[in-house]
Amino acid sequence: MSEFLVELFSEEIPAAFQTLAQAQLAHTFELKLKKENIPFDTIKAFGTPRRMGMVITGLPSVQADRSEERRGPQVNAPAAAIDGFLKSIQKQRHECEEKYMGDKGPFLIATLHERGKPTAEILATFIKETLENFEWPKSMRWKSDDFLWARPLHGILALFEGQVVPVKLEQLAIRSGASTFGHRFLSPHRLDVKNYADYKLQLAENYVQIDPLDRQASIREQITKLLAHKGLTLEEDSGLLEETANLVEWPVVLRGTIDKRFTSLPEEVLMTSMRVHQRYFSTRDSKGKLASSFLIVSNMETADQGQQIIDGNERVLRARLSDAHFFWAQDMRRPLSDWNKPLTHRIFQEKLGTLADKIERLQKTSALLLACFPTVDPKQAEQSISLLKADLSTSMVGEFPELQGIMGSHYAKAQGINPNIALAIREHYAPVGPQDICPKADLSVHVALVDKLDTLVGFFAVGLEPTASKDPYALRRTALGIIRLIHENELPMSIDELIKVALTPYTFPQAKKEKAALKIKAFIQDRLVVYLKQLYSASLLNAVLRQGGNLFITDLNLKLSALKAFLESPDGPDFITVYKRAANILKQEGALKTEEINSQLFVKEEHNLFDAILATQTVLDVCLADPTPHYAKAIQTLASLKAPLEVFFSNVRVQDPDPLLRHNRLSLLKRIEVACSRICDLEKL
Repeated sequence: MSEFLVELFSEEIPAAFQTLAQAQLAHTFELKLKKENIPFDTIKAFGTPRRMGMVITGLPSVQADRSEERRGPQVNAPAAAIDGFLKSIQKQRHECEEKYMGDKGPFLIATLHERGKPTAEILATFIKETLENFEWPKSMRWKSDDFLWARPLHGILALFEGQVVPVKLEQLAIRSGASTFGHRFLSPHRLDVKNYADYKLQLAENYVQIDPLDRQASIREQITKLLAHKGLTLEEDSGLLEETANLVEWPVVLRGTIDKRFTSLPEEVLMTSMRVHQRYFSTRDSKGKLASSFLIVSNMETADQGQQIIDGNERVLRARLSDAHFFWAQDMRRPLSDWNKPLTHRIFQEKLGTLADKIERLQKTSALLLACFPTVDPKQAEQSISLLKADLSTSMVGEFPELQGIMGSHYAKAQGINPNIALAIREHYAPVGPQDICPKADLSVHVALVDKLDTLVGFFAVGLEPTASKDPYALRRTALGIIRLIHENELPMSIDELIKVALTPYTFPQAKKEKAALKIKAFIQDRLVVYLKQLYSASLLNAVLRQGGNLFITDLNLKLSALKAFLESPDGPDFITVYKRAANILKQEGALKTEEINSQLFVKEEHNLFDAILATQTVLDVCLADPTPHYAKAIQTLASLKAPLEVFFSNVRVQDPDPLLRHNRLSLLKRIEVACSRICDLEKL
């Protein structure tokens, strides 16, 4: 079996494009090989800023021969139809068989044999098709209007069984070959290669690590060595690690120092300047404070051990931080509340007004929801919301949009505003994503919930809800934020009531609000199912959510947790089995005209079952009446019906010929179904 190596050599491809492009390349070839019935062992993609490639092992030299049965018209079809079929397959009538297909026929059946092509020939076609149909987030044209690539393509290396796979791109006057190039600066000469092992070795000897995971490992190893004797630790950032590995071919980690003049700036400002603008790693000292050392991932080895590179990067960072220091000083000259004035002219969304309009809505919604937050001071809530978006007008957030909320918090603290309010300003955007920490302080939770509710109901109310493929306003993330705030803080709030309250400040007609409310609830419930699937099975979620009614997320989670524990216990599956038997009997019988029960018609087993049902109903009433329902006890109580119900089924004929006895016994089963439905639809389990 043989090996295939391909490399697409180009100008530097953006770091953000590379990982997905490599996966696309491997997936495209995998699909094409399977379609052509060509077996293989492994496919491995790799890449650097200047090259993307792939090695496939275990390929045959020649594609296997193929046979295919082609069905034609019926044998008694018009001659023109038969002649057209024979012409299309280039066969004579006597070369076809006659077969019946089910109860139809007979049909003309032709067996077509196709001799396998050389694998190299097929691979050449694959390369050209892939190049001409590759999908990039952004592409560019050069030399020709007929070819698109992320950056100008300069060469194609393609080897199969050590021989060049001939590929020609007429648009760019590029022919495939067996050569590549080393590092742009450290070893720019041409390298002739024989196979993948030789290719990888020669590139490594010429300052190119082709595997991005190897580059990441190298960066980590160098960082560990650099920091070990300094008593510092790395500020972990997996995204930055992947990005920097995709920016270089030969990673060399260097350590720079932040100018002491800027260490008084908030650490988020320092880290954002370094991470977002310069792609530097931050470090922390033994006390967990941001250290003055930062780490650069260079693409060069130099005779001066990178000192000139360090000096240049320190100079650039000083300029960045000098600007940040100026913005900080300028912003601090005015009270935070003064920065609200520009919000009256700053559009939140064209159909939803300005940010000042949004703040006004938030105040109204907050006041209506304060009853659900008894520990929140109304004055603090009002002041928090009035300052919530003020930092969006500041120079610092204008320069560093990532610091919205964070800078408002810093300005609030520096100006002596209550720490609870400062924290609420900082945390009101959270949680931003599934990995983001959820606020826990009551005031923070309150304002974060109010802000997200207003955004979600507002966009839905004006018809800007997301589609299956697009979510330009990140409303799925907003809904998930609402769910997490309620779930992780165990807030006893109904989604239905929250939506209703959040729609109150809007002046839309009531009918429009009600229509929007239904859509919003369905949307949140869909997001809730996605969120809870991490914890519970689809059948369990379906059983509980099918009940309808008001949606209480905290209550729902308590119920799901209790049901999950019950189903995983020895008694759970047994009770579900006997319950489903009762439910199936009721389903067969259809709706009962009346559910009245005549105890005088009971035999012993019916008396016992009826007494157990009454006792169960009493316990359920107590368990479910509590503000925090005792679902575990309620479910165990329902499960206690298993024994008398089994005895009932063993000794009593439910579908008795006597209509009175039959109705009485069906009514007993109906009582059990109604009792269980207070928890969930057990039939869905």
